[in-house]
Amino acid sequence: MVMELVAALRLLWRHRLLVALAAVIGVLVALSLAYRIGFPPKLESRHYNVGVGSITALVDTPNSQVVDLGGDTGSDIATLSARAGLLASLIASSPIKDQIAASAGIDTDKLITASADPTTGASGAIAVKDDQHAYILKAAIANVDSGQIPIISVRTQAPSAEAAEELANASINQLKAHIDQLAGSDNVPERRRVVVRELGPARSATVSRGSSPFVGLVFGVLVFLIGCGAIVGVSALVRGWRRAEEMESRGATALPDEGALEEAPGPVARLAAVDITRRS
Repeated sequence: MVMELVAALRLLWRHRLLVALAAVIGVLVALSLAYRIGFPPKLESRHYNVGVGSITALVDTPNSQVVDLGGDTGSDIATLSARAGLLASLIASSPIKDQIAASAGIDTDKLITASADPTTGASGAIAVKDDQHAYILKAAIANVDSGQIPIISVRTQAPSAEAAEELANASINQLKAHIDQLAGSDNVPERRRVVVRELGPARSATVSRGSSPFVGLVFGVLVFLIGCGAIVGVSALVRGWRRAEEMESRGATALPDEGALEEAPGPVARLAAVDITRRS
């Protein structure tokens, strides 16, 4: 085992230019995974921290359908679920989106929103690249195995955990203010209005995203080792190929044995005998 390792190291030393090329490729792979390479030449780490927040709210009636099964509001869970899907869509669109941005202290054009389809619950795609400075708000209706329930789930992303939490709180607060404004302007009686109740305060945390320098280092070393293995393997294949050619050439020039001479026709045997005599 030790001798094989020494032989491999000696082989790599003889092909040190190829080893250097494998090292350069490994370094480039490591840098491309861990950093964004810009022009003019500069490195920007792909590893970053962002803040994420969440809040949930129940869409209900003044006489709560959760505790009062005999309410006379004419609403049931299925109807409230449909309204929750509609309200989730409203959060992600103007004018509520603009009001949320103003309440959170950010520009409207910097707030990226997405919502769930009110009928299928499928989430809309957020067309944004990974950006630690992005403000993202996603509103969706909650789903369980038996179907949708009238609960709006809001998920946010911001440069910090505090900003993500503020954005989550602003989404529900502005939704409630918008509902009250519409109900007041349309003179909707209190007992017939939709009520949005937060299910606890907003929560936030800081999460890490993107490739870290350690990941880039691991892949760079892996690429370098694969390159060295390829050099050793190709060299062994070339040596084996040449050895096979030498053996074939030696077999073609080998002397015929006595049995072959005896079985050969007379003229051929005599010529071979003369050739053997000359060589001796």
